[in-house]
Amino acid sequence: MESEPVDPPELQKELAYNHRAIFRISAVCSGTGVGRYLYDLFYSGNTEFGSEALAMSLTVALLLVLAGPFFVELTVREAYNNKNKHPPK
Repeated sequence: MESEPVDPPELQKELAYNHRAIFRISAVCSGTGVGRYLYDLFYSGNTEFGSEALAMSLTVALLLVLAGPFFVELTVREAYNNKNKHPPK
């Protein structure tokens, strides 16, 4: 039984950096919707727009959390492989 090849350290570092970035973006997105909803709830009294903002931001944040790491890893590995195939002259 063969073990999977270990990624080079620079690729591991790049993947970790980009995964943290995608999770931070999703946290900001969900925080924006929650903040707008709470503002509408406590200050304006009309929560219609706040509810829509909350639903949209949580949906986008959920999509980022679930699908984001897959696409980040796909693009980072592709860029790393292309960089190693065609080094700068």
